[in-house]
Amino acid sequence: MHLVLIETSGNQNYIFATNKLRENVGASELTYRVGTKTVLEAVEKITKNKIYEDDIVNLRRNLLDADMNPPLGKDGNKVEVIVATSGKAILLLDDAENKTLCKQIIRDVTQTALREMPGLTVHGAISESFTDLKDVHERIGEVHRKLELVRYELPGNEQRFLRLPFAAPCHTSGLPAQTFDQEGTTKILVSNLSKTKRNYSDKGRSRLETVIQSVEGNVQLIKDLNSLEQKFKELNWIAVIHADGNGLGEIFLNFDKHSGLKDGRCTPRQHIEKYRRFSLALDVCTINAAASALKTLQDRWHQENPKIKTIEVPVVPLVLGGDDLTVLCDGQYALRFTQEFLKNFEAETGKDYLKNDGEEYGIVPQTAFNAFGVYKLGICAGVAIVKPHFPFHQGYKLAESLLRSAKQVKEKIKRLHKKEDVSHPCSALDYHLLYDSTVSRLEDIRDRMKSDNKETWLFARPYVVSDFSDETLKNEIIKPEWCRKRRWCELEKRVAAMMARDDDNKRKLPNSQLHSLREALYLGHSETNARTRLINHRYDDEGFDKLLWDTKAETMFFGEKHNNTEGRATHFIDALDIVEFRKGEKEKGGRLVDK
Repeated sequence: MHLVLIETSGNQNYIFATNKLRENVGASELTYRVGTKTVLEAVEKITKNKIYEDDIVNLRRNLLDADMNPPLGKDGNKVEVIVATSGKAILLLDDAENKTLCKQIIRDVTQTALREMPGLTVHGAISESFTDLKDVHERIGEVHRKLELVRYELPGNEQRFLRLPFAAPCHTSGLPAQTFDQEGTTKILVSNLSKTKRNYSDKGRSRLETVIQSVEGNVQLIKDLNSLEQKFKELNWIAVIHADGNGLGEIFLNFDKHSGLKDGRCTPRQHIEKYRRFSLALDVCTINAAASALKTLQDRWHQENPKIKTIEVPVVPLVLGGDDLTVLCDGQYALRFTQEFLKNFEAETGKDYLKNDGEEYGIVPQTAFNAFGVYKLGICAGVAIVKPHFPFHQGYKLAESLLRSAKQVKEKIKRLHKKEDVSHPCSALDYHLLYDSTVSRLEDIRDRMKSDNKETWLFARPYVVSDFSDETLKNEIIKPEWCRKRRWCELEKRVAAMMARDDDNKRKLPNSQLHSLREALYLGHSETNARTRLINHRYDDEGFDKLLWDTKAETMFFGEKHNNTEGRATHFIDALDIVEFRKGEKEKGGRLVDK
């Protein structure tokens, strides 16, 4: 037996190479197809079983069907599909030592990608031969390591598009142009790569809409991406949202332990089935969470824009599946959408998707409990809110950095499970509004938001979206202080105070005073506290006390160690930055609610 791993590389650079939504959506569709349609059609040449279908519900059903995707060896079956998802496939083959079938599948997939998907990098790797299925987990790890070596050894994708002899540049990608394409009323030069992405944009949009409508039938994505591009240009702010599950790498790395294979609680065949079901159920959770959040966003957008009768809500899902989500949307709705998606994902991973007879819990909550001691998974997100002219690929890089910042929760919020300190499954987000495009690296941005010789941090991001009561923090979390200070409810309490209006519809806390305090923060905590004490008594009835961390000391700061040095941080700028980015919401009773 052998394992074959086929996986794409550089997905985000490929998807976000230009600011053209048609090309972004088309690139996402091509990435999805190479791991599903292309791989499964290569498998079909050997097994004669047609597993692939455009309908994702039917595709999942076929992958789980023992007749459509038989176990290896059943009735002479030579290929079993363990995973086939966007940009990645894992196959189990009964092949001779010369690996003929393995090489045939990799050759078919990579040749198809070269011919039909220019610019998309696809690699394949084959494990060493093994005879006992109980070794399948070790072989999965081995084939992943082999693929990394293949990526390192092969030349970069750029060498496919040489510029000599001289060629006219593509209008959107800068690569050598090959043909013309219609752009509004004019024709433009485009490369083969850009042309292919554009050709697949409608298929990509249609597939994503179908996937979302399988959960929320009333959600409609705009059909004309050209007009949506224009709509995005007219927005004041665009948000690039990138979300990724927490702890999934650890779960897959030690899946033999969580499935029960390692200690004999399940057979090798059951381990493979659990691996497949977990991957598919995770996909269900992500799609359901996104569909529900999109439906809420659509309702909120229409309520805020009652005169607009069309369904053209400015939102574009680019990547949706597995534990990944990448979305472009109107920046003024982005934070609430992201918060709702994260909470929906937690709820979905606690449900009994793909539950077998005799199992007390579904595959995802049971695996999560085996790994972390909680019947759910967490997820983090980075939200980069930028101007429409800002390059999408740079916005994505900022969102990716914000996502890494949000994933601090894995190290900061821990619990005791099976006598070990493990990450507590929870969700968090980090965000940034890029006013100054001259600096777009998160490290440089955050470094500028420090005063008092970097002892005072003028931000407390990231924030934990999961619901953590004081009792939960006290009883379940090791060293709970970091989380207690960064609960999303703490941030929203301050945003609500800043948004609150009096009977004359004027802000209870004047913008002039809030921005005066913002200026003071950059002068140091002593100056800030002095100005706070100066105006506190004037607005004590307007909710100014809700901005303070310590009302007795009249300070907005809380103590915290920075690089093992005593320091302090504040929520104030975090809240002030997003007051104008809660469209469709209002303050009521000290809370943010829908209008």
